[in-house]
Amino acid sequence: MFDDHKLPTINKDTLQFAMKEMNVHSEVLNALIGVEGEMIYCSLNVDDKLTKAEKEQLGETCAKTLATNVSEDANLKGPSGDYLGEIYDYYALEITVGTDNEGDEIIFARKYTNNKGFTW
Repeated sequence: MFDDHKLPTINKDTLQFAMKEMNVHSEVLNALIGVEGEMIYCSLNVDDKLTKAEKEQLGETCAKTLATNVSEDANLKGPSGDYLGEIYDYYALEITVGTDNEGDEIIFARKYTNNKGFTW
């Protein structure tokens, strides 16, 4: 499939820019995006009034926001429609979305490089 030694580089500036873009959304209280090995993490702390569907949409937006920024830097296909972007053909993705309310469920999604999409 892909040579693990040729992972596209995701620099800190790109991560910081994507986090700033996510934090612009009024429903997002804090966004953290990071890379560890071959896994990209997107963790969102959001308004507790959001529905599960709205939380899922913000999680997908986080994945696509990073993919858009990386695609410009690394000459990769960006996201479109249901396609999250070529970066996720190289890196696995884990999304967590939660609130400050201890009673609220934290939702998770994971996408591996050999999957087309992810499941909540």
